[in-house]
Amino acid sequence: MEYREYKESDIPSLIKLWKENSEWGEISENDFKEWHIDTPYEKVEIIVAIDSNEGIVGQMMFTPCRIHCNKNVYKAARISAPILHKDFRTIKYSLNHPILKLYINGMSLIKKKGFDIAYVYPDRGWLTALRGLQVVTKFRWETKLFECSSIDFKQTDLINEYSFARVTNFSNDYDLLFNQVCANQSIFCGIVRTEKWLTYKLGGFINYELREKASSKLLGYISVRPKDGLLVDFLFLNNEVGKYLLNLTLNELALMKEFEFDKLLIMKILPLFEILKEFDVNSVDYKFGFGYCILNPDLRTRNEILLNNWYNMPLD
Repeated sequence: MEYREYKESDIPSLIKLWKENSEWGEISENDFKEWHIDTPYEKVEIIVAIDSNEGIVGQMMFTPCRIHCNKNVYKAARISAPILHKDFRTIKYSLNHPILKLYINGMSLIKKKGFDIAYVYPDRGWLTALRGLQVVTKFRWETKLFECSSIDFKQTDLINEYSFARVTNFSNDYDLLFNQVCANQSIFCGIVRTEKWLTYKLGGFINYELREKASSKLLGYISVRPKDGLLVDFLFLNNEVGKYLLNLTLNELALMKEFEFDKLLIMKILPLFEILKEFDVNSVDYKFGFGYCILNPDLRTRNEILLNNWYNMPLD
């Protein structure tokens, strides 16, 4: 089997592979190009597996982004969308397994192209596999599991001291908000959030923003996935703003009848602990996985890129 970087002529075959061999359903050519070519940064790096008889039988994607760490910005890629043709899923797991080959070739490619960091939010079983692969590959992973919690929607009487609204478009003051939060040390290490990045990532989600009424200054925003109520992004200037924004969002979602969920699902990260103390939080039997791998050897002695320094959100 051959493993290589994808070509534009591969797109119809990738769409077919996606449709027939993944749980994500069909994807149009326009959607494919919007998500995987027209990104805010470089195009998505895609490694494909080629079988002499079947054509493209596997893929793995590496989506480019930027990571802020202690006033520095690094080039990074998120690993996602590993797909293998159903006919090849019974192959005995070994160092020659197609998924492992896709991973090794993809990591080697992005390292060659100057990416500093790779990261992933996989099912927890993948974290064990990544750590185990360190024995036979040169890629060392730091991994962590996060608890999942939920908060029931509820209507409350809140004095609206701010301007709170649902938004479908982002503006350049979202860049300013991110920079202000970083300056406050609320984010020491995390994905750079910009107008273009948020438009790319959150365009189809339920998004609310909070602003000062008099000055229209952006104070925070929150984003929820429509299919299941997962909190996918949440950024705020301080904890008081965060509590108020979360309360308003729970109240607003309680009034909406267009969704089938009645609670907000939250990945419990350290920066949210103080805020969540103000709410009736329930435990959910699920854990979010996260891992990162430093590809640039010059960064391996940098103390800022540590697991406990990350600001994690599940759609990052």
